[in-house]
Amino acid sequence: MVRVLRAGLSHPWAARAWRWCGRPLLVMVAALALLATTVISGQPLVDDLPPPQPADSAAARLVVAELGDTVKASGQARGIVLGQRQLDALGRLTNHGFGTLRPRVRLGGGRADLALTIVVARHSFINLEAVVAERRGGFPPVSARVGAVELSPATMRWMVERLWHALGFPPEVGGPDDAVHSLRFTPRQQVVAVVRVPASLLDRVRALVPGGEPGIDPALVRLYYAHLLEADLRSGVGAKPFALLVNRAFALAEERLPVGNAGEEARAAFVALGMLAVGQRVAALAGGVVDLGAACTPDPPALVLAGRQDLPKHFALSAALGVIFPDRLSRAAGEWKELNDSLPGGSGFSFVDLLANRAGLRLARITHQRSRDAEAMIRLLARAREAALFPADAIDGLAEGMSATSFRRIYRSVTDQRYRHTIARLDATLDALPLYRGIPYSDMG
Repeated sequence: MVRVLRAGLSHPWAARAWRWCGRPLLVMVAALALLATTVISGQPLVDDLPPPQPADSAAARLVVAELGDTVKASGQARGIVLGQRQLDALGRLTNHGFGTLRPRVRLGGGRADLALTIVVARHSFINLEAVVAERRGGFPPVSARVGAVELSPATMRWMVERLWHALGFPPEVGGPDDAVHSLRFTPRQQVVAVVRVPASLLDRVRALVPGGEPGIDPALVRLYYAHLLEADLRSGVGAKPFALLVNRAFALAEERLPVGNAGEEARAAFVALGMLAVGQRVAALAGGVVDLGAACTPDPPALVLAGRQDLPKHFALSAALGVIFPDRLSRAAGEWKELNDSLPGGSGFSFVDLLANRAGLRLARITHQRSRDAEAMIRLLARAREAALFPADAIDGLAEGMSATSFRRIYRSVTDQRYRHTIARLDATLDALPLYRGIPYSDMG
């Protein structure tokens, strides 16, 4: 057998094939074997985290607001303070929103111990660990471990510097030591960081990501947004039907079908709808993914769906989120908002709001599917009346205005079977409308 193989490989054609195909294949197999033995683990470092609670959503909103202010500071140094409870809340929300990510941060002893488990497949995990120490002047020392691979502070420093160089900041911006002025830990389990975020960081990170953007054309978004602004929805008396706004956006999409891609046109239309119906929040979210330029976002007009002015915002925001972000994260964001509303001072947890959320998410999903499905949806939305867009007669039997205490007493959490059963009822309600029939949603709840 060995002689046969040797004789075969001695042929010039076989030798060339081995050189060009066989050797690279062996290298690839060896690399995968090395990856499997050194990085992939059969046990998770971080177990599945508990579901988020209302207080988690409130804590995350404060953190996001603080980080947003830091980014808006345009290169000026600002202090950020994060406590253990906030970090725990962010971990639970991350696990809930992504599913495959399980982060954990522990503060104490003058350092932060970070752990992250990435679920690759059943019984297959990538485990990452890092220890971040204090430093009063410049980027802190970090030691890390990826699976069985140890990364020293010097190696981590080199990797951070290479990433900073890849981002292409001009010399006057400085380096990592200029971005992180100091990092310290308090006895009250808090981390205090003084950071200076370069004004162009978001644009440079966006340019570095392969593919750039998830199929959202900034020029198309601006086109649809300008088209909707021309409707002059702020004139006259009283709120305008949300269905008319949808009709206007998708009538333009239908008009452009001969020259445009149905999915791209629909995605741009949904983002523009969100910008007009909700305002600056959607523009900021979309701006984190694509450069929308200096698009002006005036205060949203008064719109009405099923006799209510809150439902157009839920519908349009969820559709925009579904276009910009993955399904699971978009769905989770709507649940986080309702959990936050269940706290004192909020409007209460509402399944009516979630029904509008899921309607927007279901339609947004079509924009990432076959072109003919997106075309069919565009033609339907260009003519859809309110009764075809939203099941108004179904909202009377849905619970809303629930406090956090009432929600926990009845449903426990957003992962409890009783809650999931109610969500399944919402989807069944949407299935009764021809517009939503046939849209898959198995991973949306």
